[in-house]
Amino acid sequence: DEEAPEPSKGEADQKDAEFLVKQIKDAVGLGDLDETAQWIKLAYHDRAKRRVYSRGSVAISIEILPKEEAELRPAGHGISNPNQNPVLPPRTGRLAFTLNPFYLLSAICGPKMAATLCCALLCAGFLFVWFYVGLEFENLYTTYQALESL
Repeated sequence: DEEAPEPSKGEADQKDAEFLVKQIKDAVGLGDLDETAQWIKLAYHDRAKRRVYSRGSVAISIEILPKEEAELRPAGHGISNPNQNPVLPPRTGRLAFTLNPFYLLSAICGPKMAATLCCALLCAGFLFVWFYVGLEFENLYTTYQALESL
């Protein structure tokens, strides 16, 4: 029973870095393509300037099946159920629109920064109200003293 030698620290770090890059690519949709997929270039033709501008590319995979086989392998529309043939990953990098300002702030800045900003805004609001009420109280007190001296 011979054990495999442990990789050196440099090799382990290299493998960790490659794994991290693969995870990030998968998360943003740039991972490895299926053998049936192909990149299609997108372009915009500006007729006024008579130029064609590259607008990126999209990976696409199309399967044409007989009706009987398609009925045996159901697939939902987009990522809806049943999410199979092919299995599509959940959406990433999209911001859901909502009228809840706390959710939007959390989605844009992250939950920790959103909590910090909310606390700062609450403190600023408290100081503003305290200052405004203090001014009003001072005005009322001054008016009361003026009326009392009459």
